[in-house]
Amino acid sequence: MAMRRQSRFALSAAVLSGLLSVFAFRPLGAVEGVAVQPKNVGFFLSDRKYMVAGAPSEKVRLPIPFYVIRHPQGVVLFDSGLGTEFPAQLNGWWLHRLFQWTLPYEFDPANAAVAQVKAMGVDPKDVKFIVVSHLHYDHAGGLRDFPAAKAVVSRREWENADVGRWKARFRGVMSETLAGVKERLLLVDDDRYDLFGDGALVLWSTPGHTPGHQSLLVTTESGRRVLLTGDAVWVEENYRKPAPKSWIIAHLEESDADQAWASTLAIHRFAEENPEALIIPGHDPALWKELPAEIR
Repeated sequence: MAMRRQSRFALSAAVLSGLLSVFAFRPLGAVEGVAVQPKNVGFFLSDRKYMVAGAPSEKVRLPIPFYVIRHPQGVVLFDSGLGTEFPAQLNGWWLHRLFQWTLPYEFDPANAAVAQVKAMGVDPKDVKFIVVSHLHYDHAGGLRDFPAAKAVVSRREWENADVGRWKARFRGVMSETLAGVKERLLLVDDDRYDLFGDGALVLWSTPGHTPGHQSLLVTTESGRRVLLTGDAVWVEENYRKPAPKSWIIAHLEESDADQAWASTLAIHRFAEENPEALIIPGHDPALWKELPAEIR
């Protein structure tokens, strides 16, 4: 048992070391016209005790976000929320309904990402990339609504999700949300990937929540850095204290608790070293109320 604990510690330390080297990366600089617009498609109804280990029980409405990022070379989304087909997809299989019973939601397809993008005056066909943090249905659910966009996914993440329907569902993936996506994938193998080659949008590998989870660092036109963490951390407390998610989440939902903690610690270190950066966790209800409509 002692040898196993030592091995797990060594693995976690190695993962953390690798992540810190990634997070030490410095973008090339600000690019004119780059801006981030946080959007929300709906809410999950949950309890804070699941979000942070040791937190007291408190009912919370968790935002289900996506982000519109303007860049001179095209419009990019980070995640896509629940898609327009989501409610109907639940009715297609009893296992979907069973899972959803444990996590109630508030969602109207009229508020899906594609509808909000259209309301901004952007043709969905003009969305060039959708950077997907991971393939859980609340982050990848809108991919089918943007058939012209390249889906930017880590290879490890795709291989974890591109399995049989039963196995995928127990990994948080609804296979229906990925139908037709395989033909327009941009698979990422690197721990750091610069989407346009100018330092404005840099993907960072932050595994643990899922095997190929990735976060996105955006440098806006003013030079401000915005880290969109996806589900590497759910709320500010996770990285600020730092504190992991609850035991039940870390061991039953996340793919690798050690990797997830290493990713949390890497974000914690980034926050300490870059106090001016805006860090937006995956589902933080308190922070969401304070976000500006646009970050330049």
